[in-house]
Amino acid sequence: MSQYVSFYISDGEQFISLDEFSRSTEIYKAMVDFGYAPSGKVRQVSSEELQTAVNVVLSKAEAVKDSISFYRRMIKHIQDCSNVDLDERLKAISDYEDQIDGLDSEIEWYNTGADILRVYANIASNADYHGNALYAGIDISEPTAADILN
Repeated sequence: MSQYVSFYISDGEQFISLDEFSRSTEIYKAMVDFGYAPSGKVRQVSSEELQTAVNVVLSKAEAVKDSISFYRRMIKHIQDCSNVDLDERLKAISDYEDQIDGLDSEIEWYNTGADILRVYANIASNADYHGNALYAGIDISEPTAADILN
């Protein structure tokens, strides 16, 4: 069964769905890891909480960048190994470059997740000025005031 974290803007009575994200996304993982999104209910989330989630997602991107740096150092080392057969070196370099390509995509994925969470943090910080709030919940569609977890 797929699980989704959903975001809503609400005045506490009517809920407008903004979007939902599957559990394969960093958005879902961050919201669950910090307990910001309850299952079967909705919970008001603050700009500060969402910024914490942004920071966690960006720290994962930084860890991936460290891996890329390691692979680039390995490529440089392989290029300098003249005592190893050229075909073996080219194969190893190609394998590392494939790894780097995959990790570059992963960084884009993290950055996109962080950008989306930033947008929601902005919504959360501005919603209060209009008597609204940002809510999040897991596997809940069409929430009502009775679904708000305080």
